[in-house]
Amino acid sequence: MLLRLINLFKKSYWVAFFQLPISKKFSIEEVRVKADYIYANNYKIKINSDYIKDSEVHIFGCGESINKITDNQWKYYKNKNTIGINYFFFNPNKLKKYFIELGSSDEIYKIIKEEVLKTDAIFYFNSRHLKENIKGNNCVKYGTFSCPSLNKKIVLEYYKKSYLSSDFLYHNSSNIETAIHYAILNGAKDIYLHGVDLSGNYFWKNTNPLACKITEIENMNVNRSIHSSVNPRFTKKNRALGFIEILKILKEILPRSVNIYTTNKNSMLNQVLEYKEIKSD
Repeated sequence: MLLRLINLFKKSYWVAFFQLPISKKFSIEEVRVKADYIYANNYKIKINSDYIKDSEVHIFGCGESINKITDNQWKYYKNKNTIGINYFFFNPNKLKKYFIELGSSDEIYKIIKEEVLKTDAIFYFNSRHLKENIKGNNCVKYGTFSCPSLNKKIVLEYYKKSYLSSDFLYHNSSNIETAIHYAILNGAKDIYLHGVDLSGNYFWKNTNPLACKITEIENMNVNRSIHSSVNPRFTKKNRALGFIEILKILKEILPRSVNIYTTNKNSMLNQVLEYKEIKSD
């Protein structure tokens, strides 16, 4: 699996090099971004599959504010399009879809195969993060265009180019963005982000020993004041714009009919998104 991905990347770089215009001076960074774009084209994803025909979509991150969601609100979400991010499957409230970037521990793969995949949900696994193959009728593998650049001009160019018409998914610094993109391509007009606190604290802290054990192995529970997707030290290392910067780009390119809300008053997302409370009474 890993060898195949490496070979695919190598091929993408060569193709990218020859596709860039000869008349234009281009940088290594532009070749890298173009190669990543070509790579993502190998992982086209089916749109409008098993999707409730409702323009309202709820995406659930793993922040600790998830614990503040009421029983009535969970009942409301049950009849909506719902997407869980990464290890949200540890939450007792089950969703319809999950977009997952797995770590590398053997224990998490065992849990996925023996317990998680036996549910009725559909699981989307980022192929870049799979160390071994995962099979199942409810499993979908997806690749992403990560646009590996800190140059906002280059990133904006690619987002304007095909974000709204793409048949593969964009992912810069956060898997939340992948779910947002999937929702938009499926016709979502109102997207609510729950538990996207960006604080580095998770809903399972002090409540789910197994989740704590696994995520400690995956090095998620290290002492961070902010989430890695908005931490300049991590984003610079990964050649990626932070999640807040990506949301600013989305606000620039999305039609006015598409709205993205945060449901946590204290989230860093309030810098760029409107806060909207879900009332289910």
